[in-house]
Amino acid sequence: MEAAASPVHVPRVVAVVLPSDLGIDGLCETLCQRLLYNHAAQRVIVTVEKMPGSGKAGKAPRMFSIEHRRDCPDPPVSADEVVWPHDGGARVLNRVRSLVAMGECLVETAPAAIDKVQLTIAYRIVSEKWWVFMKPWVLPIDTIGANRVELIDAEGQVFYRRTEVRAGLLMQPLTVTAGMSLLSSVRYIGWARRDVKYSEVDLNGRKVLADLLGSAARPPDPPEWL
Repeated sequence: MEAAASPVHVPRVVAVVLPSDLGIDGLCETLCQRLLYNHAAQRVIVTVEKMPGSGKAGKAPRMFSIEHRRDCPDPPVSADEVVWPHDGGARVLNRVRSLVAMGECLVETAPAAIDKVQLTIAYRIVSEKWWVFMKPWVLPIDTIGANRVELIDAEGQVFYRRTEVRAGLLMQPLTVTAGMSLLSSVRYIGWARRDVKYSEVDLNGRKVLADLLGSAARPPDPPEWL
């Protein structure tokens, strides 16, 4: 399934669903920041789902919005940022911090009202990456990972879905290789494989979300004095 008008309409209340292994801890990550500071959404709810088999727990939903104040608290954002290929070198987090300094405060608001969500943007790790080091002698060509982007409407109906599949294609019967870094070394003996991707969505879905959301997901404009 892969069908959606592009760009899609972004309503007032949007939920962003991400897997727990990304380590965002329910903070307002880059998509949340883009939607709010482009004034595409008034409230963004960030939900962190526990991945099957993951040691990291999910997080309760947190709701974020922008308020105009004289003095802003520290924004609930991570220092780590996923840069999108369409950004042209712009750093969203730097612009957000500048806007916060000008009084456009990014704040966590009242407990999330899930029933009021009008659009859900979900990035899910369907199948965790399968490293060749774990099964060096398995012959069949197999899926070694799958990530998915979904758009879900207010009634819970999925109207867009794209699944990125990574496969390890057999290249030659046998390979022996070794590698090392500053703190570790590794040796591999087994079948050589070539890692390929189909229907790529890229990190956090950034390859498709930039087109699906259009101007709503671009880097926000910096303050005029920058």
